[in-house]
Amino acid sequence: MSERKYPHRLLPPSELYPTWQGDINDPLVYLGWGERNFAREAIPMHSNPGWTYWILLEGEVTLEHRRGSQDFQAGEGLLCGPDFPFGFPLQAGKGVKVINWIWKDPPLREPAPPADFYETANFSQDLVRLLSSLHEQSRIVTLDTSEQNAFALFHLRGMLDLSFRRAGENKNSRPGRNRIRAARQWMLHNLNKTTPATTLARFLDISPMTLHRLFIDELGESPGQHFQKLKMDHARHLLKLEGRSVKSVAYEMGYRHPQDFSRAYKKHHGAAPSQ
Repeated sequence: MSERKYPHRLLPPSELYPTWQGDINDPLVYLGWGERNFAREAIPMHSNPGWTYWILLEGEVTLEHRRGSQDFQAGEGLLCGPDFPFGFPLQAGKGVKVINWIWKDPPLREPAPPADFYETANFSQDLVRLLSSLHEQSRIVTLDTSEQNAFALFHLRGMLDLSFRRAGENKNSRPGRNRIRAARQWMLHNLNKTTPATTLARFLDISPMTLHRLFIDELGESPGQHFQKLKMDHARHLLKLEGRSVKSVAYEMGYRHPQDFSRAYKKHHGAAPSQ
């Protein structure tokens, strides 16, 4: 049985929805964003004249491709080459919200992906925010006619590819593991803080309650407990250095009174810092 042939051209939605289209020979061929309603308007099976990056920001939708069909939830996306046909059939449900790019050239990967390449990605909330910002910047850059346009597009494409690679690397990670890793790095660079939970939650753009739950789920202890462990372990390392006094280490660890540091140290290590 011969392979079915599909249109190989842009099939943008109707004028109801925002899009931008460049020249077919430009680095960036197409941008789409905002709401889509596939209960009212379908997109037939086709392949795009470039490399498609598509992310579902809100809602649920079914995508058809030559290997069958696939359901997407908010935060999921796909990357496919110019020889991979797909489409969105008519389907019941509320409208969805999407962003997508079509680039002329393939992503910079080793080995180079084939033209019928297809992969899906599940993005963290942090990456979804980054991708939304990259798309907004891409729309702004399309208005720039200066010589800086190509330079800006090159770096935006690099960040986009990096986001997809990070999502692929994190497929097997438990939810929240990346945030825990970022939180620990923040703690290690802020060991002189006394009450870091609120500041750390603000740094990660989550609520203190969510931060507490992530630490309990991933590490079995609260953010405060884990921070105190890191602080006291580093304090022990400093005390082993020649010429370091208990008082100097206490001040470096953010304690206003050395005796408070000594009590905390003894509670954690079972011995006074002078020992």
